Amino acid sequence: MNIEKKFDSEGVILVLRGRFGNNTASEVEAAVREVLPNCKKLTFDFTDVDYISSAGLRVLLMAKKSLGSGVVVDVCNANDVVKEIFEISGFSKILQVH
Repeated sequence: MNIEKKFDSEGVILVLRGRFGNNTASEVEAAVREVLPNCKKLTFDFTDVDYISSAGLRVLLMAKKSLGSGVVVDVCNANDVVKEIFEISGFSKILQVH
């Protein structure tokens, strides 16, 4: 998993490249925890993510819970397979997925 952090006026964008599964979830979690303080918006760019497991979903849920209801957590550029996983799991109701 390759993780690139980008900062803009709205918040933090984590650009993920690779499979977001059991073997890589801890890397993403560490990156999330690093940017959580003072984060006003967190965006996950899934352009180059072709798979997400339950471990990946857990990291996204942890990020949303840690940031609270007042902070937007986005997933952008997800492919159709990943979007379907968000729909089936109900995560599309918790996160903004587009």
